[in-house]
Amino acid sequence: MAGKRGRSTGKRSPDRYSCGRGGRFRKAAGFHGRRSKGGNAVPGFPAGIFAAGRRRSRYWLRAAVLLPVILALGPLLFPAAPGKALAQAFNDLQGQPEEIRQAIEYSVQRGYLQGFPDGGFHPNDTLARLDCARALVRVFGHEGEAAVPGITFTDLPSSHPDFIWANLAVKHGLMDRLPDGSFQPGEGTVLERVAVGVVAGYGLGEAASQVDRLTGGDPWYGGAMAVFMDLHCKYRYSKVWPGQGYPRGEMAYTLYRLDHMESWRPWYVRDSFSPSRCTPPGASDAQRQALAYGFERLGCPYVYGGERESEGGFDCSGFVYNTLSMRMGYPMMRVADDQARDNRYLYVAREALQPGDAVFFYENAGDNPEGNIGHAGMYVGNGIFIHSTGSNGGVSLDCLDNNDYWSTHFAWGRRVVGGPYNDRFDTWLLIYNPGEDTQPVEVRFLRSGRAPETRSYDLAPHSRFTLPVDDLYAYDELSMEVEAPPPGVVVERAMYFDYGDWADDGHAGEGISQPSTQGYFAEGYTGNGFHTWLLMVNPNPEEARVEVSYLPEGRAPLAVTYDIPPESRFTVWVNNVPGLPAGSVGMSYRSLNGVPVAAERAMYFDYFGRRGGHCSAAVENPSTRLFLAEGYTGGSFDTWILLANPNPEAAEVQVTYLVQGGNNVSERRSVPGRSRVTISARDKVPGASFGTVIESLNGVGVVAERAMYFDYFGRRGGHCSAAVENPSTRLFLAEGYTGGSFDTWILLANPNPEAAHVRLEFCREDSSTSGVELTVPACSRVSLCVDEMAGMEACSFATGMESDLPLFMERSMYFFYKDRSGGTNCTAQEGPYQRRFFAEGYTGG
Repeated sequence: MAGKRGRSTGKRSPDRYSCGRGGRFRKAAGFHGRRSKGGNAVPGFPAGIFAAGRRRSRYWLRAAVLLPVILALGPLLFPAAPGKALAQAFNDLQGQPEEIRQAIEYSVQRGYLQGFPDGGFHPNDTLARLDCARALVRVFGHEGEAAVPGITFTDLPSSHPDFIWANLAVKHGLMDRLPDGSFQPGEGTVLERVAVGVVAGYGLGEAASQVDRLTGGDPWYGGAMAVFMDLHCKYRYSKVWPGQGYPRGEMAYTLYRLDHMESWRPWYVRDSFSPSRCTPPGASDAQRQALAYGFERLGCPYVYGGERESEGGFDCSGFVYNTLSMRMGYPMMRVADDQARDNRYLYVAREALQPGDAVFFYENAGDNPEGNIGHAGMYVGNGIFIHSTGSNGGVSLDCLDNNDYWSTHFAWGRRVVGGPYNDRFDTWLLIYNPGEDTQPVEVRFLRSGRAPETRSYDLAPHSRFTLPVDDLYAYDELSMEVEAPPPGVVVERAMYFDYGDWADDGHAGEGISQPSTQGYFAEGYTGNGFHTWLLMVNPNPEEARVEVSYLPEGRAPLAVTYDIPPESRFTVWVNNVPGLPAGSVGMSYRSLNGVPVAAERAMYFDYFGRRGGHCSAAVENPSTRLFLAEGYTGGSFDTWILLANPNPEAAEVQVTYLVQGGNNVSERRSVPGRSRVTISARDKVPGASFGTVIESLNGVGVVAERAMYFDYFGRRGGHCSAAVENPSTRLFLAEGYTGGSFDTWILLANPNPEAAHVRLEFCREDSSTSGVELTVPACSRVSLCVDEMAGMEACSFATGMESDLPLFMERSMYFFYKDRSGGTNCTAQEGPYQRRFFAEGYTGG
């Protein structure tokens, strides 16, 4: 275990399963193990591993009564040979640890092991196979059973007095008959052979086989070794590696432990290594390699300060360092506390752990992030982690979920394998309940190559709920489906990022209410400094076969077909589509097999030094009349109107700019069939705030988006939104924030010839509300800065709008978020909705 100033704190590790007051695995006083034949201690032996803890006071009273009887009957109870007198006379126990010395005394007294004619016990000699067989047969209570006729050996005839031990040991799986049919009674016994025998004798073979399923059977003894270590059958200061001979002194310790096993340990092993926990987790190749390297070390010794084989073993951070840095090549610190605070790697919360993540534990239970990190390991999956700990005697497996010690000491993880040197993407889900009752909500997360997962939440009436997706699925690519019973909820997704370490910004999206068999995007650009991504999600149990038509401006369309697995997310980097020329491009898609999908398009850019990103959802159908509430061409704002025509014939379009304060302007454009047109609004309405109405004059429907690039008081970036088809008298926005360096604007556009009277309600996360009433002039637009409203300072909120005339509404936010700056925009929803789909979501780097 590594501390702050060195490779280890120098303190002896506590019993990892002894949790103190109230802990599920509080160590029971005294010994009441499976085979404690003679009570809790051997009479006459010193305190140490035989001490009975809290029961000791009762035993003193009993001893006072029984001592005269014991003294009188001692010669009868304890004959001089070959038991106690011989055991105490061993001449080679000097320098042995006290726990080993007492275990030898105990094992000889029980008749499990015996000394040699030279007066020694030979504690450092390798245990012979026959001695191992005899000891295990006796400790597991099989002595006196009849031999099995079918079990014979080429080198040990049935007439031999020691045949019975080998026969019974093989019968019960405690030892093995060698491939050539021999037993080789005088050969040495290796560590893993003892582990296999102990697991078989204790009836924990099923748990061991589950671990073997988890490790893939490599090493072959991995399951038995994990169980053996978790039973604390290996001496904690042992220096024996798998493949090496097991010393007689350490075998004595193992035998003592088998007779004095805490009653909860077998249960802990079975629960930790259950079929569900030992199902191999989904992982990348690199993650699987990290786990394989870790599993190779199962049973290797714990050595204070150790980080490599030549040092004889590993301490906790040394094991992590050896696996992830020395063998995998990731640069790492050496000490646990330093590893835990290495911000080159992504911080990972407990719920977001993935295979291969380094995991860290506080020195003191329930500490805060400033507390010292005293232990390190590596996450395997399903609550299991691998680590090197003196408590278990070396590299072993443990469980976070059913052990109070580990659960109360857990601090956090770091995504070393496959993780970024910086956490570059943060994804948030914002859920708004505008109703009068508490609303149950289920969020289903769909990822590539992994089974979907569903999480449930309850939303109070008139409140907004913020879900940090990174805390659930760190460094992951995912889509989301949100479902609620009637009347439903309003949902948005917000992302803040540093894309490729060159484009920092944020974008937001309102998603779509249902997947569709077709969809359209007006915007897209793959020229210099622009990266365009197409994100699709298939929430269905069947594969979707989707044809995407790329509509480059002024060129022939290009069609590409993709197969999207069921319940999965699919990503296309449009810049890399073979045969697609660089430049402006619209997109459309259709499902060839009738399985509907949801899609979004994300773009990351360097627009004349303004670096950022924006995202929009696909629209299902072209329309002959479309609306946009946001638009600004003052200062350092550029606004572009993007028109895409997926039809074979040209669309004749009129674009009307509803300028705030009057002086509306219109222009006409022709959009060729299966192509796209880009309009600079600054050319028509310079220095203006405006909404936009787009009408097809010849009945040919189009798709429209608006992209804006800006420098808003030093917050540089861009945002984009699709035009909506219908104004509404009731609209909602789930996101809004006025804290820190966030400015939130509500944009209302009125396409009607009369003024509209509007009420806005702002619902905060604590269910408190406030409102404002205003008038939006005819054929005009109004901008409202929420930060300037009394009572709305430094809060997260959602917005509801009611009007006497149908309007369209958007929300723009400009921010400094961590070290990122930019802006986002979302179109208001007519909801609430019972289902909402988001194709985009990313929490990586």
